Amino acid sequence: MRDAFIEIRQLANQLPRSPQKAAILAAVKKGLKALGVREKSLREPSNWGKKIDFGIRYAMYSTLIQELRTTYDFDEVALCKETLQIWDALEMDYREIGCNCV
Repeated sequence: MRDAFIEIRQLANQLPRSPQKAAILAAVKKGLKALGVREKSLREPSNWGKKIDFGIRYAMYSTLIQELRTTYDFDEVALCKETLQIWDALEMDYREIGCNCV
C-alpha cells in the first residue's frame, strides 16, 4: 500500500499545477502519514524526482517480473522512467524492450 501511495505521488508531481494536483498530493500525504511513512523514504534522486530507495525498488521489480515470466510467460517488461542502475541490476537491457506506455 505504501509503495502505491508513493508511486501515485510521483505521477502527480508530473502534472501541471492545478487544484486537482493539490488534492491528489494532499490525499497521498495523508495516506502515507497514516501508514507511518515520512518524506525521508524518498531519498534517491533521478531525472523524474526522488525515488524509493534502490533496494525496495529492486525487490519489487524482481518479484513482479519473476511472476510475469513464470505465470504468464511474459518476457518484455519495460521499466519506464527507471534508472539504468535498476535495469542493470535486473539484468535487463532497456534498448531491447519497447515502452509499455504506447
